[in-house]
Amino acid sequence: MQRNPKFCLIALIIAAFGVSVARAQSGYALGIGVSGDDAGSAALSVFGDYSFTDATSISASYSATNADGDPDDLTTRVWTLGVRHDFGPLGIDLRGGQSGDPDDFDSTDLRIALFRQTDHWTLNAHGSRRDIDLVFQGVNPRLPLTRKASLQGDGLGARIAFRTDSGWRLYAGAEVFDYDRDLDLLANAAIIRRLSPTTLSLSGSLLDQRWSIGIEAPLAKQRALSFDVYRDTQVANLGVVDSAAISWLTPLADRGDLDVSLGISQSDSLGDDQTAVFLSVLFLFYGGFD
Repeated sequence: MQRNPKFCLIALIIAAFGVSVARAQSGYALGIGVSGDDAGSAALSVFGDYSFTDATSISASYSATNADGDPDDLTTRVWTLGVRHDFGPLGIDLRGGQSGDPDDFDSTDLRIALFRQTDHWTLNAHGSRRDIDLVFQGVNPRLPLTRKASLQGDGLGARIAFRTDSGWRLYAGAEVFDYDRDLDLLANAAIIRRLSPTTLSLSGSLLDQRWSIGIEAPLAKQRALSFDVYRDTQVANLGVVDSAAISWLTPLADRGDLDVSLGISQSDSLGDDQTAVFLSVLFLFYGGFD
């Protein structure tokens, strides 16, 4: 089973948007991330965030992942657009986009989040809607038939973070999903088994639940060290993926940061225990306007 570290890039991008709000309240943030694992998978991500004022910003991101699959390699592409505004007591974050590979899996996504920020606390509650198409390829090469199964998925989640006066940060998140079709009936379908070997790529979008917890410690000269633990439970009893990563954030000159993450992932998907090590590197660049 191939282990794809794309989830780490996504987590780093989310963190980068938070950094951009703190460091470039009226300006922009740009980033590029690369990752790879010892199973031959690789990912590339780019994003941008533009702040009109201290309270309002827009963002966009794109990522592409290549991972080994059966019988062919799988390439996953994800793009998102978002707008964020803090009204004071509460803020709203709207995001939409598309993910997957039209030849196997395609999902159009919408996410709405309400958040509350104070000097020490950040609270976030969100809901999501996904319109998903699964493409079933015919097994007979002489009869290249395809069949498409459409379904909708709804997600509810929450995230909480606490920062101390000394700069330590604790955070945790959880999300549960519900689908309008019984995916247990698809567990033995070729498409589900094809997606399963890349559980952090395509079938990572077919989850029953997800949770994470982490801690960040401030270091000297604006550096930070963080440790995160994740668990993804897949639908149709396809298995559980447990991951842990340690990340180091350090400044690059006056208008940039470098975030390096090293982690390990273990999965028991389809009863096959597999472990892989991944490495992710994210470059962040900031700019301001007078």
